Amino acid sequence: MGNSLPAVIPSPRGMTVEGASATLLGELLLEFEVELRKQNPSIDELLRPPASSKAVHEAFAQMGLIPPDEAVVLFGWHDGCIGTGEGESALPARFLLSLKAVTMLFNSSRLGHGEWDWNPKWAQVMGSKYGLAMSCADVPDRSPLVRSVEDSAGTADWQTDYQVVSLCTPVTWWIDCMRRGWYKYDQSTHSWNRDRTEIPQKIRMYRMS
Repeated sequence: MGNSLPAVIPSPRGMTVEGASATLLGELLLEFEVELRKQNPSIDELLRPPASSKAVHEAFAQMGLIPPDEAVVLFGWHDGCIGTGEGESALPARFLLSLKAVTMLFNSSRLGHGEWDWNPKWAQVMGSKYGLAMSCADVPDRSPLVRSVEDSAGTADWQTDYQVVSLCTPVTWWIDCMRRGWYKYDQSTHSWNRDRTEIPQKIRMYRMS
């Protein structure tokens, strides 16, 4: 991929990137890790080993879901950040949940289709109180809807204010933010500083940065 990033473009379902796909996501995650390692050479110690495709399918099956291809790629990159301490600050915007944590969070949610229910066709894959969730309602090879969620809410059909298409979209933003110096890792505190005064509103408005 080199230094180029896909263009972020509008689509009928929300902002996305040109050529969004599971294959592109894999390439972007590798570039994301390159940028992470530049700022924190110890990043490998904070990320779990990859999960197999079989493990991803089995975990999602426990929730009654078929994982989008992008979920297989995401957890095939790493099966979450380590669960405590520095691991929770391993990534600049949201920490990656493990498959075990994904299923536990889903099973502890109040499933339903109301404003404060958790839509059973969605799985939260990043963060805790503030997180990112992906829709599993489409065929697996279609780029999934991705939303910023809060307190296990935000997955009702009409709650589209913080929705984009494909995990490629936020990952592209995160890479760009690191390259521009808007995300900086502080070695003394083992945490990320985010310069929200510099991050454009067109990115911040989706609550994924």
